[in-house]
Amino acid sequence: MIAMAHKLRIKVVAEGAETAAQIRFLKARRCDAAQGYLFGAPMAEDMLAMLFRESAPPWAALLSAK
Repeated sequence: MIAMAHKLRIKVVAEGAETAAQIRFLKARRCDAAQGYLFGAPMAEDMLAMLFRESAPPWAALLSAK
């Protein structure tokens, strides 16, 4: 699905990412983005803004890991 979407020049967002292994799998297949409980539970916009102001999210290292 990722490869097909990319051939059609469509960005891919994976939903339901819950483990680091799933993120590695998606990164290896060049998925454009992911969302899910690994990154955090749904929250209000003001709470998300506060989280980013206070510190880097704990999962940020996963995005740059190889």
